[in-house]
Amino acid sequence: MHGETSVLLTSILLLLGTSTLLITLFYRLRITSLLAFVITGIFFGPTGFGVIEDPEELTAIAELGLTFLLFLLGLEFSLPRLIVLRSTVFKLGSMQVVACSAFFFVVLILFNLPWQVAAILAGGLSLSSTAIVTGELSTLGFLKTRHGEIAVGILLFQDLVAVALLIAVPLVSSQGGEFSLESTIITAGQGVILLAVFFLVGRYLLPKLLREIATQKSDQLLVLTALVIVLLSTMLTASIGLSMELGAFLAGMMLGDTRFRHQLEADIRPFRDLLLGLFFITIGMLVDLSLLAEFWPYLLLAGVLLVLFKSMLITGIVGILGENWKSAEPAGMALAQGSEFMFALLALAARNTLINQDVASNLITVVIISMVLTPIVIRHGAGFVNSTWERFGRKSLDIGEETNTFVELGKKKHILILGFGRVGQTIARFLRPMNIDYVVLETDDIRIKEASAADEPIYYGDSSRLDILKTAGAGGRQVSPKSKCDTVRKLYFLSNIRSHI
Repeated sequence: MHGETSVLLTSILLLLGTSTLLITLFYRLRITSLLAFVITGIFFGPTGFGVIEDPEELTAIAELGLTFLLFLLGLEFSLPRLIVLRSTVFKLGSMQVVACSAFFFVVLILFNLPWQVAAILAGGLSLSSTAIVTGELSTLGFLKTRHGEIAVGILLFQDLVAVALLIAVPLVSSQGGEFSLESTIITAGQGVILLAVFFLVGRYLLPKLLREIATQKSDQLLVLTALVIVLLSTMLTASIGLSMELGAFLAGMMLGDTRFRHQLEADIRPFRDLLLGLFFITIGMLVDLSLLAEFWPYLLLAGVLLVLFKSMLITGIVGILGENWKSAEPAGMALAQGSEFMFALLALAARNTLINQDVASNLITVVIISMVLTPIVIRHGAGFVNSTWERFGRKSLDIGEETNTFVELGKKKHILILGFGRVGQTIARFLRPMNIDYVVLETDDIRIKEASAADEPIYYGDSSRLDILKTAGAGGRQVSPKSKCDTVRKLYFLSNIRSHI
């Protein structure tokens, strides 16, 4: 037993060490770091060097990483942001998902997949990578443009679709590939009841529990409570035949509606990153290198076609629904890749025996290729489109055009007030009449309770920690050197104010 444990730990060390080297390289190449984990899994998996002969050895740990991923996605899900961007979210988002899903459904049916499985996988392929899209747009300074707003709005609707897919996989698996209206209605009813329970608990019980815990001034206790809530939620959803990942997402939504979301997100993120890395490594182990070596030209072509057709479909939908083509085309290019959620969906489908390993391996490879192409498409696609349209005498795209309706991360550009004592409250009183948005970070439970009663945008968070400042919106996007200096001076000024409160 001791020898097996030692071998497993050595293997994990090798996997994480290799991933670290690849991530360093990928940062220089501006490629998303999650692909480093996937590629590590491909080469050290059963069909590669065989360091891990049985991926099931890491499955239990990896599933925790997936659970934390869905928890943080739920934590970051913003109902106010959804309401502000409702027109973009529900009109453009719904049509994008329907059009892309219908196209991919027809393609997958041609490969003789059962229609239920094809529908689920088509829905997964219609989704885009939130991490890649927002990261690239933020780095390039395009989040404040209209096409950036369109992309964020569509991604919000895709989050809702992801929840539906998490419900659909165990439902189809339990029906053994045959559609049962009665079973579907029962499961849908259970899902609705579960959502209602989570809403009531999150609205009335959780805030009181977390306020009581916050009085102890213990970050460890707060994190432990969040972990217990997540695990209880996953057990609850699993007990009624739904996926554990759905429970984690709903738990995140519950906690995301409290004043403690920034602190929880900052505290749990390190656990999530480590465990999620192992999850993506196990995803890479599903890729069969023998199949990749045999069919790589077709898989490469499939990845390119995924980006091409998805970009064209989204551009067409956005343009037809009344958006300016200057915004529709770059939005389509930004959302053209597969989603990291597709990896989670494939793992869940394979675990429920809805698809075999060969199908999972090929789809994972196609999604990886689309992700690798994304930074190139976002950064250079506009130039290619411009040169093409100029040949036909059409005006070039101006993707830097800003919009006044954009809401970044659910808020306009806002000021952070670190601490809400006498001086912090005075600053807020000056900002409010000027219609300047602000967010308050505070650790004192009494101040939080009083400010919450006055409907102040106050959150529990230790403002001496850089990770919490970033989570609350400090330095969340690429800005000019002058703006960076201004931001640093403002944060330094506010930090000094807090130290004298």
